[in-house]
Amino acid sequence: PFQPSAFPSSNPSVIPSSQPSLEPTVMPSDTPSLRPSFDPSADPSSEPSAAPTSQPSPKPSALPSSQPSPEPSTEPSAAPSSQPSSKPSAKPSAKPSAKPSAKPSANPSSSPSFKPSTMPSTSPSKKPSALPSSAPSSAPSVTPCFDCSEGRSNPCKPLEIPDTYFYPHCDITRFVQCSAFGQCFQNNCTAGLQWNATAVACVQVFF
Repeated sequence: PFQPSAFPSSNPSVIPSSQPSLEPTVMPSDTPSLRPSFDPSADPSSEPSAAPTSQPSPKPSALPSSQPSPEPSTEPSAAPSSQPSSKPSAKPSAKPSAKPSAKPSANPSSSPSFKPSTMPSTSPSKKPSALPSSAPSSAPSVTPCFDCSEGRSNPCKPLEIPDTYFYPHCDITRFVQCSAFGQCFQNNCTAGLQWNATAVACVQVFF
Protein backbone atom coordinates (compact mmCIF):
# COMPACT_ATOMS: atom_id res chain seq x y z
CA PRO A 1 0.00 0.00 0.00
CA PHE A 2 2.99 2.35 0.49
CA GLN A 3 4.65 1.74 -2.88
CA PRO A 4 2.84 2.24 -6.21
CA SER A 5 2.84 -0.42 -8.89
CA ALA A 6 5.64 -0.24 -11.45
CA PHE A 7 3.04 -0.71 -14.20
CA PRO A 8 -0.42 0.88 -14.10
CA SER A 9 -3.63 -1.01 -14.60
CA SER A 10 -4.86 -1.06 -18.20
CA ASN A 11 -8.32 -0.12 -16.89
CA PRO A 12 -8.28 2.15 -13.84
CA SER A 13 -10.97 1.91 -11.20
CA VAL A 14 -14.12 3.96 -11.78
CA ILE A 15 -13.92 5.47 -8.29
CA PRO A 16 -10.44 6.57 -7.18
CA SER A 17 -9.03 5.78 -3.77
CA SER A 18 -9.98 8.23 -1.05
CA GLN A 19 -6.36 8.10 0.08
CA PRO A 20 -4.07 8.18 -2.98
CA SER A 21 -0.57 6.75 -2.83
CA LEU A 22 2.14 9.05 -1.53
CA GLU A 23 4.20 8.28 -4.63
CA PRO A 24 2.92 8.27 -8.22
CA THR A 25 3.11 5.25 -10.50
CA VAL A 26 6.24 4.92 -12.60
CA MET A 27 4.16 5.08 -15.77
CA PRO A 28 0.84 6.95 -16.18
CA SER A 29 -2.32 5.08 -17.10
CA ASP A 30 -3.32 5.06 -20.78
CA THR A 31 -6.89 5.74 -19.73
CA PRO A 32 -7.54 8.35 -17.03
CA SER A 33 -9.84 7.76 -14.12
CA LEU A 34 -13.43 8.93 -14.62
CA ARG A 35 -13.16 10.80 -11.35
CA PRO A 36 -9.82 12.19 -10.21
CA SER A 37 -8.64 11.76 -6.63
CA PHE A 38 -9.61 14.58 -4.30
CA ASP A 39 -6.02 15.37 -3.32
CA PRO A 40 -3.37 15.53 -6.05
CA SER A 41 -0.08 13.69 -5.73
CA ALA A 42 2.71 15.67 -4.08
CA ASP A 43 5.08 14.30 -6.74
CA PRO A 44 3.38 14.25 -10.15
CA SER A 45 4.45 11.78 -12.82
CA SER A 46 7.25 12.93 -15.10
CA GLU A 47 5.11 12.03 -18.12
CA PRO A 48 1.53 13.26 -18.66
CA SER A 49 -1.46 10.99 -19.11
CA ALA A 50 -2.12 9.98 -22.72
CA ALA A 51 -5.56 11.56 -22.44
CA PRO A 52 -6.59 14.11 -19.77
CA THR A 53 -9.40 13.38 -17.37
CA SER A 54 -12.84 14.79 -18.20
CA GLN A 55 -13.03 16.29 -14.72
CA PRO A 56 -10.01 18.11 -13.30
CA SER A 57 -8.80 17.73 -9.75
CA PRO A 58 -10.27 20.38 -7.41
CA LYS A 59 -6.72 21.21 -6.40
CA PRO A 60 -3.86 21.18 -8.92
CA SER A 61 -0.57 19.43 -8.26
CA ALA A 62 1.96 21.40 -6.24
CA LEU A 63 4.48 20.90 -9.03
CA PRO A 64 3.62 21.14 -12.76
CA SER A 65 4.42 18.32 -15.15
CA SER A 66 7.66 18.78 -17.08
CA GLN A 67 5.76 17.64 -20.17
CA PRO A 68 2.18 18.98 -20.25
CA SER A 69 -0.52 16.97 -21.99
CA PRO A 70 -1.00 17.79 -25.69
CA GLU A 71 -4.72 18.08 -25.04
CA PRO A 72 -6.14 20.36 -22.33
CA SER A 73 -8.55 19.31 -19.63
CA THR A 74 -12.22 19.76 -20.55
CA GLU A 75 -12.64 22.00 -17.53
CA PRO A 76 -9.90 24.02 -15.85
CA SER A 77 -8.90 23.42 -12.25
CA ALA A 78 -10.74 25.43 -9.62
CA ALA A 79 -7.40 26.63 -8.29
CA PRO A 80 -4.29 27.34 -10.38
CA SER A 81 -0.98 25.59 -9.90
CA SER A 82 1.43 27.39 -7.58
CA GLN A 83 4.01 27.12 -10.34
CA PRO A 84 2.79 27.11 -13.96
CA SER A 85 4.19 24.65 -16.47
CA SER A 86 7.37 25.69 -18.28
CA LYS A 87 5.64 24.93 -21.58
CA PRO A 88 2.08 26.02 -22.45
CA SER A 89 -0.50 23.56 -23.68
CA ALA A 90 -0.72 23.27 -27.46
CA LYS A 91 -4.48 23.62 -27.07
CA PRO A 92 -5.53 25.91 -24.20
CA SER A 93 -8.64 25.18 -22.17
CA ALA A 94 -11.92 26.58 -23.50
CA LYS A 95 -12.55 28.14 -20.10
CA PRO A 96 -10.07 30.14 -18.02
CA SER A 97 -9.03 29.17 -14.52
CA ALA A 98 -11.21 30.60 -11.77
CA LYS A 99 -8.14 32.40 -10.49
CA PRO A 100 -5.03 33.24 -12.54
CA SER A 101 -1.66 31.78 -11.60
CA ALA A 102 0.49 33.85 -9.26
CA LYS A 103 3.32 33.45 -11.75
CA PRO A 104 2.80 33.66 -15.53
CA SER A 105 4.08 30.99 -17.89
CA ALA A 106 7.52 31.72 -19.37
CA ASN A 107 6.04 31.06 -22.80
CA PRO A 108 2.35 31.96 -23.23
CA SER A 109 -0.01 29.80 -25.24
CA SER A 110 -0.03 30.43 -29.00
CA SER A 111 -3.82 30.82 -28.84
CA PRO A 112 -5.56 32.95 -26.19
CA SER A 113 -8.31 31.70 -23.92
CA PHE A 114 -11.81 32.12 -25.35
CA LYS A 115 -12.81 33.79 -22.10
CA PRO A 116 -10.09 35.89 -20.47
CA SER A 117 -9.67 35.73 -16.72
CA THR A 118 -11.61 38.29 -14.69
CA MET A 119 -8.47 38.87 -12.63
CA PRO A 120 -5.10 39.76 -14.21
CA SER A 121 -1.89 37.92 -13.43
CA THR A 122 0.11 39.42 -10.56
CA SER A 123 3.09 39.57 -12.90
CA PRO A 124 2.78 39.99 -16.68
CA SER A 125 4.08 37.34 -19.06
CA LYS A 126 7.64 37.73 -20.33
CA LYS A 127 6.37 37.30 -23.89
CA PRO A 128 3.05 38.55 -25.33
CA SER A 129 0.45 36.21 -26.73
CA ALA A 130 0.77 35.53 -30.46
CA LEU A 131 -2.96 36.25 -30.77
CA PRO A 132 -4.68 38.77 -28.46
CA SER A 133 -7.80 37.78 -26.57
CA SER A 134 -11.11 38.13 -28.42
CA ALA A 135 -12.51 40.03 -25.45
CA PRO A 136 -10.69 42.95 -23.78
CA SER A 137 -9.82 43.08 -20.11
CA SER A 138 -12.64 44.27 -17.85
CA ALA A 139 -10.17 46.75 -16.36
CA PRO A 140 -7.86 48.35 -18.96
CA SER A 141 -4.32 49.30 -18.09
CA VAL A 142 -3.69 52.84 -16.85
CA THR A 143 -1.32 55.02 -18.89
CA PRO A 144 1.78 55.51 -16.72
CA CYS A 145 3.17 58.90 -15.81
CA PHE A 146 6.74 59.73 -14.85
CA ASP A 147 9.03 62.18 -13.12
CA CYS A 148 12.78 62.23 -12.64
CA SER A 149 12.91 60.54 -9.24
CA GLU A 150 15.01 57.40 -8.85
CA GLY A 151 13.44 54.06 -9.62
CA ARG A 152 10.45 53.15 -11.73
CA SER A 153 9.35 56.80 -12.12
CA ASN A 154 12.45 57.70 -14.14
CA PRO A 155 11.94 56.69 -17.80
CA CYS A 156 15.34 57.81 -19.04
CA LYS A 157 17.95 55.36 -17.75
CA PRO A 158 17.32 53.06 -19.42
CA LEU A 159 14.69 54.43 -21.81
CA GLU A 160 11.21 53.19 -20.92
CA ILE A 161 10.49 52.81 -24.66
CA PRO A 162 13.41 52.43 -27.11
CA ASP A 163 14.15 55.60 -29.13
CA THR A 164 11.48 57.56 -27.22
CA TYR A 165 12.69 60.67 -25.37
CA PHE A 166 9.44 62.41 -24.33
CA TYR A 167 7.04 61.01 -21.69
CA PRO A 168 3.93 62.24 -19.85
CA HIS A 169 4.50 63.79 -16.44
CA CYS A 170 2.15 63.06 -13.54
CA ASP A 171 1.34 66.79 -13.68
CA ILE A 172 -0.53 67.25 -16.99
CA THR A 173 0.92 70.77 -17.37
CA ARG A 174 4.44 69.31 -17.50
CA PHE A 175 6.33 66.64 -19.47
CA VAL A 176 9.52 64.61 -19.06
CA GLN A 177 12.36 64.84 -21.58
CA CYS A 178 15.30 62.39 -21.73
CA SER A 179 18.72 63.08 -23.19
CA ALA A 180 20.77 60.62 -25.24
CA PHE A 181 22.98 60.20 -22.15
CA GLY A 182 20.19 59.08 -19.81
CA GLN A 183 19.61 62.49 -18.20
CA CYS A 184 16.07 63.31 -17.10
CA PHE A 185 14.48 66.77 -17.32
CA GLN A 186 11.07 67.96 -16.10
CA ASN A 187 9.75 70.70 -18.39
CA ASN A 188 6.73 72.99 -18.07
CA CYS A 189 4.20 73.58 -20.83
CA THR A 190 3.39 77.16 -21.75
CA ALA A 191 0.69 78.60 -19.48
CA GLY A 192 -2.75 77.30 -20.48
CA LEU A 193 -1.41 74.25 -22.35
CA GLN A 194 -1.34 70.55 -21.37
CA TRP A 195 0.89 67.71 -22.49
CA ASN A 196 -0.61 65.41 -25.13
CA ALA A 197 1.23 62.06 -25.41
CA THR A 198 -0.31 61.29 -28.81
CA ALA A 199 0.74 64.62 -30.32
CA VAL A 200 4.02 64.56 -28.32
CA ALA A 201 3.51 68.26 -27.65
CA CYS A 202 1.85 70.74 -25.32
CA VAL A 203 -1.61 71.55 -26.71
CA GLN A 204 -4.53 73.72 -25.82
CA VAL A 205 -7.45 71.86 -24.28
CA PHE A 206 -11.00 73.06 -24.95
CA PHE A 207 -13.74 72.27 -22.45
